[in-house]
Amino acid sequence: MSLQAVVVDRYPWPERGLVAAVLAQHAGVPEPVARKLAQRAGGIVWENAPQPAAEAVARAMSAQGSPARTIDQSCVPTLGQPRRVHVLKLDDEHLGIPLKYNGPPEWVAWNDVLVISCGAFKTETTRTIQTQTHLIHGEIVSDERVQVDLTRSIAADLFAVPLADRTQLLHVRLSSDEFNYALTMGSTIHESWREKFAVLIAKLGLRAERALISPQTEALLAAGMLPQNCPVDSYFDSDEEFAAYNRWLVARARAGIK
Repeated sequence: MSLQAVVVDRYPWPERGLVAAVLAQHAGVPEPVARKLAQRAGGIVWENAPQPAAEAVARAMSAQGSPARTIDQSCVPTLGQPRRVHVLKLDDEHLGIPLKYNGPPEWVAWNDVLVISCGAFKTETTRTIQTQTHLIHGEIVSDERVQVDLTRSIAADLFAVPLADRTQLLHVRLSSDEFNYALTMGSTIHESWREKFAVLIAKLGLRAERALISPQTEALLAAGMLPQNCPVDSYFDSDEEFAAYNRWLVARARAGIK
């Protein structure tokens, strides 16, 4: 009997206290272990579990108002750092992903694109600005203020199975402020980066018809890549939070859950 993982059906994920209580009661693990597991859990509540225990946890989570199900553990990916990609090649049948600056592209059939997931990030930079004012009588008054600059960027993580090695999972990152739109789509300087990034993601989504497109991606496209205007919260606090979310999406996509 294969090992199972328990995944929830909704994001945002359940509170860690609820997860810990369910694991302590239904997973057969001591409470301290359950608390540690809950701290690490995101959308994937429990991993490498025997099937009967996994099913019991999934039923208990659902009964507590957090619908969950079991999937085969083999569907859950191990993720490292994504490969940052600046150019793509799009044709009718395949997506070409150059993984090296001068190397040939890694080819992916459009039906083998599993997940397209966009997330927005805020970056705050703080600086102290000092000014001096010369008064009429020659006195100099110094003033100091703190200025906070807020910049927003959007990243898209794409997961796919390459044609050359179908045992591998290709994980690449497209960054809105690093991507070469001209080489990929022939864009000009007249479009804003928001317009160009929206067109790029829309093209990928339309061609990868079987891919799981995250709700944040759809919301950002509808809002013109303005995360502050999204009806769905599209901000992620860190790369680690974004990676955990995407790992959950990939597990669901591999298990055939949309």
